[in-house]
Amino acid sequence: INVFNPTIRLIIVGAVHVTQQLVPMARALGHDVAIVDPRTAFATEERFGDVEIWRDWPDEVLPKIGVDGRTALIALTHDPKIDDPALTHALEKDCFYIGALGSRKTHAKRLERLKLQGISEAALARISQRVVELVQLVHLLQRILECRHEQDAILSLNRRLLRLCRPLGERPGPALLARPKTAIPQIDERREP
Repeated sequence: INVFNPTIRLIIVGAVHVTQQLVPMARALGHDVAIVDPRTAFATEERFGDVEIWRDWPDEVLPKIGVDGRTALIALTHDPKIDDPALTHALEKDCFYIGALGSRKTHAKRLERLKLQGISEAALARISQRVVELVQLVHLLQRILECRHEQDAILSLNRRLLRLCRPLGERPGPALLARPKTAIPQIDERREP
């Protein structure tokens, strides 16, 4: 028996500068990528090449795209008129990852708005605010690729990556860097960046 799972799909809401970095990495991992942004000045082929671009509001586009449990959705616009409907739809369709860019204050306001729409606390807890760390990892990976032959830069980036991924309560330092090779530590979603 051969099992063929559908490709994992990444829907990025917001054709922002971070999206320009996320798209090639997601595609390199074999994911289907779609960008949703009603702001036609940002959502252009010049910026994103042959990526699937939807230049309409998320509440109109996402039902057409076919969002499901093999979909990750990341909201990056900082605009509640664009991000909130996308997040609501992702929660309703049980996306395996739902993330939204923003500070703690912005995220708290977002959760309050969505709660007023009747979304449960349990559902709201699924929205990861840790997209900032995802973006940092993308920047780090880009810098590693750009300077892969520069040993000092690589060591510096590795230290930053370790600090970013360390378990709660563990301090960065020589003990962390000297740890034997083990699985990558799990990131606690409750920890604030």
